[in-house]
Amino acid sequence: MQSDLDRFWAEALGCAARDLREGMIRLVPSIQRQMQILITPDGGVVIGPPPHLYHGAEATTSQLLDPRFWAACMGVPVTRLTHYGPSDLSYVDARCFTPQEHHDARQLERSDAAEVARFARILQAREPKVFHAWSIGGRVTANERLWGALIDGKIVSMGGIRRVNKQLWEVGLNTLPRHRNAGWGTVVASAATAGGLALAPLVQWSAPIRNEPSLRIARRLGYRPYAHQLWFTLPEGLFGA
Repeated sequence: MQSDLDRFWAEALGCAARDLREGMIRLVPSIQRQMQILITPDGGVVIGPPPHLYHGAEATTSQLLDPRFWAACMGVPVTRLTHYGPSDLSYVDARCFTPQEHHDARQLERSDAAEVARFARILQAREPKVFHAWSIGGRVTANERLWGALIDGKIVSMGGIRRVNKQLWEVGLNTLPRHRNAGWGTVVASAATAGGLALAPLVQWSAPIRNEPSLRIARRLGYRPYAHQLWFTLPEGLFGA
């Protein structure tokens, strides 16, 4: 699995697969406005436009994965960096997957749209500053498939998959705050993972670093840690500076 993922990420990032395993952090110049950091246990890359790229030359791994470090280097508020992460990336294939089934978890259909919308509204009200990847307002697009755990006909946890490419689908998961730590996220994520593995050899789990509840679910289902990731877009006026 590791070699396949190294090739996938090297192609996605525009570096060589060996750059991810050389026992060091390699700086890779790019003309793109987006900076990308991917760090594996055996090395990693920082990809971005000079001169901003070279802020990372003497940085620690923790600094490289911290948007505040990059914002300080550039002399801008962190709010000006449109960023994703830092996150843990984990993967599972059919050999590693350990399903956790439950009769109250099922695939959602278009007839569930109103209940999906209600679930999204509750999440937005309870955690307005948190981005919920699967809160789609009652719509299920062609590139997304959803599963839910229901109590008395009400969704308490919802997970889904969406296609990254023909070899890989990604799982996303949300559980209502009052129903967390009760096992609902695990069974929904299990159903979504099984759905992903029916479509592709690999399924990806992306969780914020230090989000232990999310990581525990992933490990329980057999996901294996691969790398830490951060990407951000340079603010207007800094690109090409």
